[in-house]
Amino acid sequence: MGKLYKDLAWCYDFITTGKGHKEEADFVIKIVKKYKKSKGNTLLDIGCGHGWHDKFLKKKFRITGIDFSKTILKIAKKRNPKITYKKGDMRKFNLRKKFDIVMSFDAMMYNLNYRDLKTTIKNLAKHLAEGGVLIFHLDKLKENFKQFGTVGIPEKHKFFKNNTFLTYFQVDYDKNSNDTIFDSCLIFLIAKKGKDLEFKIDLERMGLFELSRIKKIISDLGFKTYLYSGDFSSKKYSKKCPFPVFVCVRN
Repeated sequence: MGKLYKDLAWCYDFITTGKGHKEEADFVIKIVKKYKKSKGNTLLDIGCGHGWHDKFLKKKFRITGIDFSKTILKIAKKRNPKITYKKGDMRKFNLRKKFDIVMSFDAMMYNLNYRDLKTTIKNLAKHLAEGGVLIFHLDKLKENFKQFGTVGIPEKHKFFKNNTFLTYFQVDYDKNSNDTIFDSCLIFLIAKKGKDLEFKIDLERMGLFELSRIKKIISDLGFKTYLYSGDFSSKKYSKKCPFPVFVCVRN
């Protein structure tokens, strides 16, 4: 993981309003209501980040959050003081307990090969209670990856508060289409009152996988998978959707 989870952790929190996270949290609540058979209300959030999802889910569930970054966890704890947060690697953490819902948003792509992806999914499944629901997504797949795909600079990506202005630009690059790795470069432009304009660069290395192979990993672990649209509208996934959200229940 790069600077975005250390020195630049404040930037992500600065540009986040929570609107998108609330929509995603509402989606989780609908999915849980539809598929969960267990009677409890415990939720394990893997790669919990800054705690935005947890802010909207904590009224419904008893949450435990896991993240690899101490800096990020401090921000999450400040946002949600009553939630238990722990530092851990999603591939090998062991809480020695099971949860009714296990979710992971915006974190699974930090697995850089199929071996690690399978290890992570297997570990998440190990923490899932009988009758529980596993929910996760990878917002880029081999099938929908856009070489030099960009995000940023238009008006909706400009932010100003507390005498600080910030905007950002992001570009994705896959050097070798035969492997499972791509690079996502983020450039932040920051202006603080009375100070010179500065820019910060972060390079995040991420995994890029085929949908069919992800589904096979899940199936081999004894789960049935339901695919939903990555716009979190509760529509079923199709190739026209931005990416799939995986909803997994044991057979």
